[in-house]
Formats: sequence, C-alpha cells, structure tokens
Amino acid sequence: FVALLGPSGSGKTTLLRMIAGLDQPDSGAIVLNGIDTQSVDPSQRGVGFVFQHYALFRHMTVFENVAFGLRVKPKSERLSKQMIHDKVMSLLSLVQLDWLANRFPHQLSGGQRQRIALARALAVEPQLLLLDEPFGALDSAIRKELRQWLRRLHDQLGVTSVFVTHDVDEAMEMADRVVVLRKGKIEQVGTPDEVYHHPANSFVFQFIGGVNLFHGRMSETGIELGVAHSHDEQITAYIRPQSVRIHRSRDGVGDCFMATIKRMRHDGISARIELVSEWGHPFEAIINAAQIQKDGLGVGEMVAVTIDKMMVDDYAI
Repeated sequence: FVALLGPSGSGKTTLLRMIAGLDQPDSGAIVLNGIDTQSVDPSQRGVGFVFQHYALFRHMTVFENVAFGLRVKPKSERLSKQMIHDKVMSLLSLVQLDWLANRFPHQLSGGQRQRIALARALAVEPQLLLLDEPFGALDSAIRKELRQWLRRLHDQLGVTSVFVTHDVDEAMEMADRVVVLRKGKIEQVGTPDEVYHHPANSFVFQFIGGVNLFHGRMSETGIELGVAHSHDEQITAYIRPQSVRIHRSRDGVGDCFMATIKRMRHDGISARIELVSEWGHPFEAIINAAQIQKDGLGVGEMVAVTIDKMMVDDYAI
C-alpha cells in the first residue's frame, strides 16, 4: 500500500493517471510486472481506478455500476450472466452493501458511493488498484472510518494499491510506504516511520507534521537561535513541537533560552502550549499533560526551553 503524498500541484494525480494510461508521459517508461505499458491500451493494463468524486453512472443501479466492467469485456473473456451476477453480489457483500444492490447512486450516502466505486474497480480483478483522494469529499468522521476499513480490505485482498492524498495523517495511518512529492519531483520514499523521524530534507520535515520555524546563526559553540545579525549569516531551524522541552528554571538545564507561556490546550494525555521566546518569536510545544501538574506550569509564566532535535536547512541536528 503506497501513498503518494504532497501539496496541491505536486503531480500526484498526474502520476496516477499516467500509470492508468489516461495521460501519457513525455519521457521515461511505466513498467507493470516487468512489461513496459507504453503501447498497452488502458483497458488492458489490469488497473482499477477509484476517482475522488466516485464517477458512478447515475442512470444505473448499484448492481449495474459494479457489473459494468464485466459486461463490456470482449465476448471471449466475458463471464456468463449467472457468473456476473454471483461475482457482483460477492463484491457488494465484500464492501458490506449487498442490501443496496437495486438502489441508484443518488439514494446513497457519500461513504456508500465511495465503497460502490471501489467494488466496481475490484470487479475486473486488477493487478493494481489506484485511488485518487477517494475520501476527499467526505467529512472527517466518515473519512477515518473508511480509511481503517479500506486498509483492512487491502490486507484481505492482497492487491497492490497506490493511494493519492494530501492528508498527512491519512498517509501515515494507511501506507506501508510513503512517496513525498513536490513540484513533480520525488523528495523521499520510505516507511511512515522513516519519513517522519528521518526526513530527507527540510521540505519533508516541514510537510510531515507540525513544525516551528526559528531563525538564528551558526557559531563556534553551536546554533544560536534568534541572534542573526545579517541575512548572510542567517540559518533556518525546523523544530517539531514534540522536540521542545520546558523547564521551570534554567538552573542545571544547560544550553537553553527563556520563553513566556501564552496559552495551554489539553488534548487527552498531551497538552499544546503556545509560547513566545525572549526575543518575541511565537512557537508551540507538545508535552505530556502530567508535566503541567507536576511542574505547576501556568499561563504568563516564564520558563526555560531546550530543544531535543532540529533540522537546520537540510541537515538534521
């Protein structure tokens, strides 16, 4: 299960459409199972495509939508009427919607339509399943439920899947591998853990998860934040909120800077703390909520701040 992840305009959907044969690349090759697909018709590539906005036939029932790909096959490859019926009902059962076989798309919810679109793509038994932001039109609660369901279905069927999304949480939760794109180029390929904990560059670091941006300079003793005197010596440091450590005082802490707590928001076992540095720069920390009680932290207090890990320009420190 591969996620193509990147901002709008990075080339995710274009890449997906080229794999499907809907668009042609200017150069290079697209190879599926060792076969260069340049001269292979899209209908013969063994690819199933699930579009963001379902693309269901409105004048056809749910059953007819799923059966469509089976009925338009060449006569020599086409299943019998009974076999098509059995296969369609089996697929509708697989996506848990067999009870809606005689409904029309306008009678379904968005989540149900998306599952019907998936059943239709699976009907032709694709070697490769392509999904173009399939949950983009759904609200967050249904999205979360469907992505967990789709990942379970993927594991059950064993079909290689390529999934386009700009939602980082979606990619990190569902994918075995994540391909991070920007402006038509691949920035990094890796497991969700690799791209989060070992980003290839500052773009990946910033795109995968929340980031605080600090300016500063390199000195003989290390990195000094907030003290660049000219643009020529300025560096940019990317720091995750989870890498910010808060201390009651600077005593015994070592290399640190001071900041004032401006706001605190509890989120279960963690807490988001908004701070302003001693030189007036706003940033955010995510800490264990228990630390707030233990240290007696409150809004308006001045605290010492240390940084566990950062990326300076394109170098992890």
